[in-house]
Amino acid sequence: MTIRLCAASLFLGTSLAALSFPAASQQTFSTEPRQAVEPKIVGVSVPADSSDGPSWSYDASVWRTEFPIRDVKQIGIGYIVEPEPFHRDWSPADFVMHDHMYLANGVPDPRRANITYNFDKPAKISEVLIIQHTNGIGQIEGFIGNDENHLQSLGRANSTLGANLPLKENTFAEGYRDVFKFEKSGEGKVFRIVITRTPLPNGYAVYRAYPRNGDHSPYEALRVE
Repeated sequence: MTIRLCAASLFLGTSLAALSFPAASQQTFSTEPRQAVEPKIVGVSVPADSSDGPSWSYDASVWRTEFPIRDVKQIGIGYIVEPEPFHRDWSPADFVMHDHMYLANGVPDPRRANITYNFDKPAKISEVLIIQHTNGIGQIEGFIGNDENHLQSLGRANSTLGANLPLKENTFAEGYRDVFKFEKSGEGKVFRIVITRTPLPNGYAVYRAYPRNGDHSPYEALRVE
């Protein structure tokens, strides 16, 4: 009798539980909306022969790289958006751009000292993170739009060490993470940086340069899934 009562109680409890909750087919589940996929970098380029010193672009003679990477021996200028490592002892072997053609002391030739990024859809740009060489970059101007021939200026942005840095060598610590924030943000499928000033009067080199959005997140290059 005791066993039967226990079994009956168990059955009753199960029945009540079944009555308390609707069948799975009748339940509605709420899901959080999917976050929009961030724009990806599909190409990066600099003018041909725009570096005259040892660097990834100069050594490989690769001045334009499209993503995803198809040939790891032909990355060249593409290294400028290589994902930032947790730690690296930066050295001249990591230079991506390296040039000495100037219009005046501290003013590189803008026809050579520029980088263009192409995105798969409009990207909002607010700043650029530059990994500096000791003789790096003091100021840049940003341009944004959907056509390389019709870009709008975002204004100029200075190193976090300040504007109008004195003309001298070894201004930056090797590998210094320098954020260049523009006067305003802009959105487009094409983004260009023009290097407008450098502390060294007659030369500069750069390790990496990452366009970033208003949340300080860098845009990544398109990869093969």
